[in-house]
Amino acid sequence: MAYYLEDINRRASNDPEGFIRECDAEYDAKIRHAADMIIQNHERSPIVLISGPSGSGKTTTSKKIEEELRKRGIMTHALAMDSYFRTVDENSPRTEDGKIDLES
Repeated sequence: MAYYLEDINRRASNDPEGFIRECDAEYDAKIRHAADMIIQNHERSPIVLISGPSGSGKTTTSKKIEEELRKRGIMTHALAMDSYFRTVDENSPRTEDGKIDLES
């Protein structure tokens, strides 16, 4: 599905609450679909990996998928990588503004 900024802005301006409800419903449907696919393939592929840049919703999405799977009787074990950054030293990569580059 393609998303166009003009459509997003128009819909968010015209009916913000309805737009949020619709987006949440679409997100929930995608979570249920992901759970369906995981259940269909869990014998063959028991590990699910979720990747993306910082702030993209990986932890939120994985928790929602975990909740959906548990509702369906599938036990899960999540391992969040947020706490597994290497120790920072003076040689750590930096962004252009001098902050530590946690994406490298």
